[in-house]
Amino acid sequence: MRKSHIDYLRKMVESVVIDGIHLFAPEPDSKKHGKFLETYPSQDSFQRLLPLCVINSVRINDNLDARQNTETRVKIVDKIEPILDLEGNKILRTARTDFKQEFKYTLHFLVKNPTRDINSDIDSLGILDQCKLYISENPKTQSRVLIPAGSISTDNLTYPIGVDVTGSELITQYAGEGLYILALDIIFRDRLVTLVEDLAIGGTLKVLQPIEVIKN
Repeated sequence: MRKSHIDYLRKMVESVVIDGIHLFAPEPDSKKHGKFLETYPSQDSFQRLLPLCVINSVRINDNLDARQNTETRVKIVDKIEPILDLEGNKILRTARTDFKQEFKYTLHFLVKNPTRDINSDIDSLGILDQCKLYISENPKTQSRVLIPAGSISTDNLTYPIGVDVTGSELITQYAGEGLYILALDIIFRDRLVTLVEDLAIGGTLKVLQPIEVIKN
């Protein structure tokens, strides 16, 4: 799991409003548990936390970028200036995509009121439809560029990644009495991007398939 993904999912889940109530917003007096959890809670706190959203599983597909073993680099855009080292030498900065990655998260929304929480219509969207609308309105988020130890760069560099829904379902068979599970599958099309610093010594830098990297 990546922090940027979790932050996105948390904001999405906590934005759900049913009958004027933010169902999954953290309780003001709760320091240990919110309504959005990365793992299932203990049995003694399970019923007390309902309604609840839990990350049930995460699947990751990794594909080594063919360019990783070549001399090519992916240019950092958005007017990021080169930097100088302590001796005043110009350092060119590029971003190398090592792996293309897909993170597939399955969220479980555990609810007890099917009429209120599950049903959805144009005037009163249910949990799943509100989450899908959130993703439609926020189809991209940001991940951070990996800055290796010993690098001169200290600024925070990020790049945009896409977010999409791949499926959803209602699960009615569950061990807990009277509970319903709404399952939502969400994919983050990410990559593992590493910052590369090169001493500017003249010549031409070969650029292949630029990606957008943003300086914060």
